[in-house]
Amino acid sequence: MSNEWRGTTWPAWMGKGFGPHATEGSAARDWTRESVAKPFERLYTTARCALDADFLLLYLPNTRGALELVAHRGGPPEWPAPLHRISPVAESFVARAVRGGTIESADAEAPAAPEDVRMAHAASGVRFFMAAPVALHGERTGALVAGFTRPNSLKTRGALEALADLAASVLEDKRARGEAEASASAWQYAFRTFFDTAMGSILVANDDGRLLEANAAACSLLGRSREEIVGLTIREITPAHGNARFDELWRTFLSDGIQTGHFTFVRGDGSTIDVEYHARANVIPGCHVAGLHDMTEQSRASARMRRDHESLTRAQRIARVGSIDWDIRDNEVRWSAECYRLLGLEPTPTPRTLEDASALLAARMSPEEQARVRAAYEAALESGRSFSVDLHIRRPDGEERLLHQEADIECDAAGKAVRIVGTIQDVTEQRRAEQALRRSRESLARAQSVAHVGHWEWDAKAGESCWSEEVYRIFGLPPRTGPEPPQTLASVLPPEERTRILEAFRALVERGEPFSCEHRVLRPDGEHRIVRVEAELTRDEAGRPLNVLGVVQDITDLRRAEREREAGRRALADERRWLRAVIESSPVGIQLWEGVGSPQVTQNRMADQLLGGLAASLPNLDYLRTLVSRPDGSSIGAGELSVERAMRGEVSLGREVIVKRPDGTDLHALVNASPVCDEDGTIQGAVVLFSDISAMKELARLREEWTSIVAHDLRQPVTTILATAAHLVRCVVEPSTKLKAERIRASAERLIRMTDDLSDLSRLDTHRLELVRAPTNLPGLLRQIVEDIADEAARGRVRLSIDRNMPLVHVDAARIQQVVENLVSNAVKYGEPGTPIAIELRALPEEVVLCVRNEGPGIDPELMPRLFSRFQRGSAGTSRIKGLGLGLYICRGLVEAHGGLLRVESEPGKTTTFLFTLPIGG
Repeated sequence: MSNEWRGTTWPAWMGKGFGPHATEGSAARDWTRESVAKPFERLYTTARCALDADFLLLYLPNTRGALELVAHRGGPPEWPAPLHRISPVAESFVARAVRGGTIESADAEAPAAPEDVRMAHAASGVRFFMAAPVALHGERTGALVAGFTRPNSLKTRGALEALADLAASVLEDKRARGEAEASASAWQYAFRTFFDTAMGSILVANDDGRLLEANAAACSLLGRSREEIVGLTIREITPAHGNARFDELWRTFLSDGIQTGHFTFVRGDGSTIDVEYHARANVIPGCHVAGLHDMTEQSRASARMRRDHESLTRAQRIARVGSIDWDIRDNEVRWSAECYRLLGLEPTPTPRTLEDASALLAARMSPEEQARVRAAYEAALESGRSFSVDLHIRRPDGEERLLHQEADIECDAAGKAVRIVGTIQDVTEQRRAEQALRRSRESLARAQSVAHVGHWEWDAKAGESCWSEEVYRIFGLPPRTGPEPPQTLASVLPPEERTRILEAFRALVERGEPFSCEHRVLRPDGEHRIVRVEAELTRDEAGRPLNVLGVVQDITDLRRAEREREAGRRALADERRWLRAVIESSPVGIQLWEGVGSPQVTQNRMADQLLGGLAASLPNLDYLRTLVSRPDGSSIGAGELSVERAMRGEVSLGREVIVKRPDGTDLHALVNASPVCDEDGTIQGAVVLFSDISAMKELARLREEWTSIVAHDLRQPVTTILATAAHLVRCVVEPSTKLKAERIRASAERLIRMTDDLSDLSRLDTHRLELVRAPTNLPGLLRQIVEDIADEAARGRVRLSIDRNMPLVHVDAARIQQVVENLVSNAVKYGEPGTPIAIELRALPEEVVLCVRNEGPGIDPELMPRLFSRFQRGSAGTSRIKGLGLGLYICRGLVEAHGGLLRVESEPGKTTTFLFTLPIGG
């Protein structure tokens, strides 16, 4: 913690803070770091001048009542952790000052000095301390603590008390300001959010009528962006003939404070829009707000209905369109005669109530349809705008029809809907035809887009042509409707293509010759495309040309693909030749298995030399299994051949096998196999590589023989030396001689272990390790291993942790004991002296896991990759551990011989864990 203010903010409605001391229940929730940093700095400066204080600490109560160190200046960079938070009921120097409400003094070297004073003295070197209570809002009390090198006086006590009162005053002032600013910011954010997201149009203007703000709905209503609106005066968006009326309304508005009415604005495109407005003056002093509602469509619809009432009545009889007139205030619904006929009912001139009319319609509509129509009516009534809705009905005779309703809404001066007038038309056949035509056009457009094929038609009489949208896209032109003059086509044809295309088209029109050609087009962006054009001529009854219908297909990608396919074919042929040459000259035997069900086998020249004619004599995989065996001579089961694994998608690397060649000799080979897949990942075959390792095997045999001889010849004299040394230890009394005998015996025992390690190494490398498996009680074995530890101090550090209901495991108990003893020995040698060594045994569904964990410096990350290699030794501290460095290599070999895995996890400076698994099934 640096020598600066460490406060942070805890708004009351959040309940939690953040920062270096901010946990649940932290202090200083009412003050921010920035607002208190400068006052606290001034407090410290004052303390240095007036009190000659060496440091100053500020404690404030958190929400749980504990006193928390939130700021400090002077003294050490970091105070002890127990001083960061102090209980108010503790017998501490600071807590007494808070509880008593008086200034407390303390001498750190006094026999009865409180513990917190002693800790502060140890951290800062300051001997004398004073603490003054800081009274805060809400009956909370903090503390201001000062440290002095020299004893303090009554004057110092008074100055510190005044300084504490000043701190309380500043903190409370900052808290009050923060709450006021947070409240104002919240209201401002809420108003801005409401203003920006309101569906209604809102304008804000000043006393001069200049617009200060407009929300999104107002911008849409006026057809202008916010940047265009802000800064304009209302007069500037008012029609010229309405300025005088605006001036009068504005003066009245500023006088009355509230105003409602209708007004006309000029939109951004020059058109006018009628609105209903509701305005209030001085919502904020000098700011006036108005809400606008679009009345344009409603006014136009009402006028049109009044002018065209008689024409509409006559048109209904001709067009079979019914009308609806709903007087909302009088609750009267009038339907025209055609309306009744459309619904399959007999006409009646008597007005109906809304309930009667709704019941008639509901009897002919499903519940879902009723809900949809009701929602449409409710939305229209709320907005006051014209609306349209489709009605799916079933007539009394069972026939289903589709009716389309269009309606206008009339509102009173207050904007309340008072009347709905509309029409109902049977559009069943029209909609069916429209849907069929739309589906046909969409299908044609999609088909042309997918196939990159457009169509065109040339009118012989007008000399003009019409293009589909896809033709425009192919030519890189913007689609448009209407005929296209010949110049448009000429603009996209390269000059060298125009004459050829024109002559071919003349031959079609004049002589009826087939029109089919490929040519290039030049798009406006400079891109060249290749198209194919086909056309057919239609003549009238007199044989004169009538029109030409043609298609245009963009074949650029097709031609490019053809070129790429040809280039790819040539490249593939080259790659095949290169690959064949590489395979034939490879020093490794290579077999290619093509096919999965009945594979065909081919092999290179080296494979012929190594395997003879073996590939030609392989009728099936069962026969191959009789020729291939494991290094120990055991047979390979079904599905376990390297090529079989590869056919299943597995990769085999460095697998040693023995192959019986046709001449009867054995070939020791190292096999690598991998699947061969197509682009979809489907396995199509496998590739198998053979490397002759007969020479390596002979060298390993000689090495094992030499190792066995050396180990055997060394063991007998070493055993004699060990026995003699043990006898001397028992019989000799003279201390120096007895110590020398002990050294001889220890050296002989280490030499025997080395010869045993060399023997195990030889057996592992030549795959001749024999395991004597038997059902083994691992918990009992582990307990026996711990009891047999000779070093009593090391035995006392071991902690066993074993799961209950541990199953019997089919293993070689002596070899597992060898592994565990080696791991425990490493934990003793490399671990931190005196720290515990944990041995844990856990049971999983298919295996058991045994862990050996110790504390210490850990394993060097650079050593981790080669830790289980031969002749690798670690170090304990600055000294190297004696030995051959074969222990972990042999342990891994023994574990893997049991079908398990050995790995290590090490965190430098903390713990190192060796763990290995053993299959329960053996």
